[in-house]
Amino acid sequence: MNIYDKHDCELAVEKKKVNVKLGNMLAMWRHGNPNRFGELSSYLGEYYRFKPPERLDSGIDYWIEDASADKDAYYSFFVNEIKHLGSENGNDRRLLVEALLTICMTPCPVRWREGVRAAGKILKKTKAGTGEYPNFIVLYCHVRKTQSGSISGGGKANRCQPSFQGIVSIGQLLRSAAHLDDQLEHANQTNNTKALLRRMTDNNKHKIVGLGHFWAQGIINIATKINLITNTIHALSPVVSHTTATFRRMKDLGVTTRQHAESVVPWVSSYLKWNNEVLVENGFCEMLRDAEGITKKDVFAIGHVLYRIVNNTVIGIKNDGTVLEVESQVPESTGAYTPSGKWWEDSFRKAMAHNLSVDDKWLKLSADCDE
Repeated sequence: MNIYDKHDCELAVEKKKVNVKLGNMLAMWRHGNPNRFGELSSYLGEYYRFKPPERLDSGIDYWIEDASADKDAYYSFFVNEIKHLGSENGNDRRLLVEALLTICMTPCPVRWREGVRAAGKILKKTKAGTGEYPNFIVLYCHVRKTQSGSISGGGKANRCQPSFQGIVSIGQLLRSAAHLDDQLEHANQTNNTKALLRRMTDNNKHKIVGLGHFWAQGIINIATKINLITNTIHALSPVVSHTTATFRRMKDLGVTTRQHAESVVPWVSSYLKWNNEVLVENGFCEMLRDAEGITKKDVFAIGHVLYRIVNNTVIGIKNDGTVLEVESQVPESTGAYTPSGKWWEDSFRKAMAHNLSVDDKWLKLSADCDE
């Protein structure tokens, strides 16, 4: 008995036609852009991109290149910096959770790094004193406002727009840290990546303020590489986010629903026999940007290494191809980080309402943020 009507069958046939067309387009784009696609089968990935150019301007320890469809290079910038922050401040889980939240607030990796480094130094100094000290995420916001006039503004080489818009309260940020901590734990208990993304972005009970699907996937990838998530399946199963420009561009090619967007990546990966959904998903992004004459950027820094997930294990690769042993221990709440806003305590919401000053309650992010 056929339980599907004619309309359902026609939709399935049309969906397959669209997927085939997108797969063939991606294969052609890869053939024409071998230097920007990434390595399908290489264990070491694009480690060679981490070799500094022969000349850098005085005082500059980073460089910028055209974006590759292999996002490991892009995400490694954040992984390296959060690992550095942790090593300087006790590697406490709660600090790392707050650091993850800052990533989606500032779209320029260079400006984000400046903010993290400066806030980290202040944190290290204030921790050495007596009395309470501000949360890292609050320090970051104030540092960024001082550096660029807004938390999200300044710099170039932006890969995307910020998730956060308008203004946000410190209380909202700390509640979001608590929710993110819960989501990281939940990620280890489920293999349903689509449900995890919706839980992080759509569900009010668990929602992380200002977090869209694009940056939710980025945070999952980075969190996996710093061992806050030990279930690697989520980082290896990206979907085309329905809130992104990539989805808008795909609509013109026949991907018209959120459900279709969420299923197209694994389908095309299987169709092309590439067995690499990360390259397929970001390959779509770069290919469709190219069609509009837009090229995004990757940022690299001296001393950084490439972090990849190979055979469900996180590895580090130096710019000469040397594979490093990566610490596999899950960061714990060691007590090395005890700021004034203890969002992990059951009573923190009530306490925060009394501890916030009028001046610090709301933080303006940017006057010109857009998704």
